[in-house]
Amino acid sequence: AEVRRLESLVAKLQGEVAEAKKGEQAANEEMRGAHAQHAVASKQLQGRIEQAEESLDEIQGLFDLQSAELDTVKSGKAGVEVVLVRVRATLTTTEGALKTEEGKVRVLTSEKAALQASLAKTQKQVRDAEAALSHSHDRARARAKLL
Repeated sequence: AEVRRLESLVAKLQGEVAEAKKGEQAANEEMRGAHAQHAVASKQLQGRIEQAEESLDEIQGLFDLQSAELDTVKSGKAGVEVVLVRVRATLTTTEGALKTEEGKVRVLTSEKAALQASLAKTQKQVRDAEAALSHSHDRARARAKLL
């Protein structure tokens, strides 16, 4: 009876061992599946990281380009400001020269008016002298006729 009980116990333990082995195999299968899923997820994550890095590189490139364009604009602005200062200086000089010339024109206009008045007076004197001379000639002719 003891042998049968021990045989029964051995058979029962062998069954439990077989069940444990099946459980272990199932656990190993589950573990392999989990590892495979982990590998796929890891690969996907790595792909997303690479895409993000590429996007970041593109953004950095655009930023660098915009920065370079901004530097160019700033440089151009500085050049324009220098030209603007020169133009303003030239304009100031030109305005000064224009005012000087306007003063000269006013003086010349005044002198011209004085000369025109003098010319008109001289022309009147010439006409008066011609008229007097003509009158004098007329009187001399009249006297010559009388004599």
